[in-house]
Amino acid sequence: MKYILTVGLFFMSICLFAQLKHTVEPKETYYSITKKYNITEAQLLDANTFLKTRGLQPGDVLTIPSKNATNSTEYVISGTTKVVKEEAGFYYLKIGEKETIYNLTKKYKTTEDIIKKYNPNVAEKGLIVGELIKIPGKSPEKISEEIQPAQNTKPVPKETKIIAEDDEYVSFAIGNDETLETFSQKYDLSIRTIVKNNEFLEGKNLTLGDVVKIPNTKKLQAVLQAQKEIANQTKTTKVLSENDEFYFIETGKNETLETVAEKFHSSVKAIKDNNSFLGNDAIQEGFTLKIPKKTAQFTQEKKIETDRQKDDTIHIVYFLPFNLKSKQKSGEKIASTNFLSGCKFALDSLMHQGKKLKVKMFDISSDDDLNKAFASYDFSKTDLVIGPFKNAILDNAAQKLSEWNTPILSPLSTQQNLKAYKNVILGQTDEKLLVDALVNEIKDKYRNQVIYLYAKTDELELLEYAKVVLQEAGISASNITITHLASDIVIPQNVMTEKYQAIIPVLLSEDKNFCNEFLNKLGELDGNLVSPFALHYFKAYESLTNVQKLQKTGFTYIYNEKATIYESNTAKTLKLFEKKYCDAPDRYAVQGFDITYDIISRMDNSGNLINLNAVNHHIAYKYQYEESSEGASFNKAYSITKIEKNTN
Repeated sequence: MKYILTVGLFFMSICLFAQLKHTVEPKETYYSITKKYNITEAQLLDANTFLKTRGLQPGDVLTIPSKNATNSTEYVISGTTKVVKEEAGFYYLKIGEKETIYNLTKKYKTTEDIIKKYNPNVAEKGLIVGELIKIPGKSPEKISEEIQPAQNTKPVPKETKIIAEDDEYVSFAIGNDETLETFSQKYDLSIRTIVKNNEFLEGKNLTLGDVVKIPNTKKLQAVLQAQKEIANQTKTTKVLSENDEFYFIETGKNETLETVAEKFHSSVKAIKDNNSFLGNDAIQEGFTLKIPKKTAQFTQEKKIETDRQKDDTIHIVYFLPFNLKSKQKSGEKIASTNFLSGCKFALDSLMHQGKKLKVKMFDISSDDDLNKAFASYDFSKTDLVIGPFKNAILDNAAQKLSEWNTPILSPLSTQQNLKAYKNVILGQTDEKLLVDALVNEIKDKYRNQVIYLYAKTDELELLEYAKVVLQEAGISASNITITHLASDIVIPQNVMTEKYQAIIPVLLSEDKNFCNEFLNKLGELDGNLVSPFALHYFKAYESLTNVQKLQKTGFTYIYNEKATIYESNTAKTLKLFEKKYCDAPDRYAVQGFDITYDIISRMDNSGNLINLNAVNHHIAYKYQYEESSEGASFNKAYSITKIEKNTN
């Protein structure tokens, strides 16, 4: 009986402890309360579910559960450690009940030293339930090499890295999944050059750990410098996961507690309270932090700003698709890198002229990248965003930036649905507007000729639009032929009079192959009976052979993408660009320069856009912005070149 009574009193004491109450005092935090009662934050929240919706407030009466209460109706064990995310070779784990470092080393084939290296809070305080930590997803052999390399053993790099450099050569240690093709693309080298300087590669491919030496040229240094700048710009703070109360983040380059607090609308104190391992204000790149979200009370008390904050600096943000997660050098990645080189050249020029600029770069290849950028960066001071390239992401970004009325400039898109956003600026002149301009030129030469509209099958909408505009200009539909084959462009002969009828062939396609077919066809035709037009500029127009063909017929084309090399300022700019990057700018580099230089030159010292309607012409592109009826601004400028017919 005595035994039964003792057991009963023991269970009663547990129940009484589980029902302990605590009244929240001013300045108390989750951390101070959980430490006072030696319980976890997860236990406190599960015992007081109302905290999950509105946060902790002075005067709240809290139920304090027993730290050992496994069957209490007021607290349920949260479960085991879970993987919340896998990214960049790491597992991100949310620590569950009764987890130990030893268990983690066995389960994830790692070491205690590795866990503590990547998680300073674990080294300081041990594992805490509900905290987020990261663990490399590597084999035990590679982990031990990274922490404590064996003597006379060369650590195998995860990625290809430079291991030696002198005036003559740069030596690379080859990383995982590198091939001759990817290496040649990454460093803008020919496979022949690589093999020539590394005879052991004759007839074989690259393997992990190979050491490859490449001549140290100015061109290679320019590529390495561009890669370094992109990598530095894109080491930003990331949101790893979130719940109703917290962001779990990984800190980026040059981050401080103050900048983190500003980005997440928090305070240094709140961050320290929720990350006990932070003994001072210094944080480093790669720290995993738990950031409390704004409570409902805070949101009600503080009015959310709807206009961006102003100072004497122009704040520019770029959203460009570098897709750094992929090792493959895609066309989009090359275009973005070249576009950025033009942007940087323009920014340097503007700063030399006295513009005070602050520039931020984001790798935006998907909506997920965009959402992370907005979660990790405070856009309230941003005066202008340039990019992204993709229409779907641009639509999402325009919506998000409308909160601060921040202009977003699209370098490439002309999608009509974007005109609904008042903060959107479309830098690319719409093709239909260019067709209208071309039709005006055709009208001046039209003398009842047969008109051939030539483009790809997937450009049919543009072909149909051109036909409608020609008809509206008074040209009979019977004299207009749409074709996708250059062979269809012929000079018709009147069977009665046996005379040949003059024609107007019009190239509407952006495809390089269609351009070449078009030019070849012009060479076959009688130049006296042909008056050709083109909607786009191609470099092929300037080859000696094609110039001779075009001079026989006369030729009119729109040259928005052609550098005006005969202007002294343009020639000087191109020469300086080539000196800096050891190569002439391609169309994307030119576009990056022109669109950046133009739009920032239209901004005052506080970042306000002015003089949008002024006409500016730079290396190749021409800009004059007009506000559409829907609200967005669009570029309506273009230039036309005419090659006069050589009658000799």
